[in-house]
Amino acid sequence: MKCAPFDYVRAVRVEEAVKVLTEADGNGKILAGGQSLVPVLALRMAHPSVLVDVNRIADPATIRTVDDGVEIGALTTSLAEDEMITAVRFPLPSRWGFAEFARRHGDFALVSAVVAEVDGEVRIALGGVASVPQRVRAAEQVIADGGAARQAAAAAAAEIDPTADLHGSAPFRRAIAAEMVRRALAQAGIGEERP
Repeated sequence: MKCAPFDYVRAVRVEEAVKVLTEADGNGKILAGGQSLVPVLALRMAHPSVLVDVNRIADPATIRTVDDGVEIGALTTSLAEDEMITAVRFPLPSRWGFAEFARRHGDFALVSAVVAEVDGEVRIALGGVASVPQRVRAAEQVIADGGAARQAAAAAAAEIDPTADLHGSAPFRRAIAAEMVRRALAQAGIGEERP
């Protein structure tokens, strides 16, 4: 299938990109890497009047340490129709862990878990269990109360209402989510079992 016709603008400054998006009145899209947008255009699931290529804007794809955090450039993100993110800053975690489950190496994760300790507070998020990543505050509270990783994993599984699809049922994703939380916590050295 071919894309519907659209105008193409190669922006060299943030201000230029934002101006074009504003003038498009919700009918513009940013073209960065194109890995998710191009297939959608080819299937005619999106019909923008203009594509704004932001690959020439200085430093849009950087990830760097700044002060006491991390700054992620615009080409590494998601936003509204007439917006452009120029950077995002995150505090540096003192400890962190990551675990994911995929059917085959290199496939998209069916479930992923991220654990980060920031300013002495543990934060836990899951991917693949809903339409967007989900923070599991019940699991975070278990850790804050001195609980073990296996208890936090069970709390995370109880808190979520996973989606089901051809790759896995809701109970399957719930069980995998619990295990991924446990593994991410173990990688971070948080909630370790005491002998």
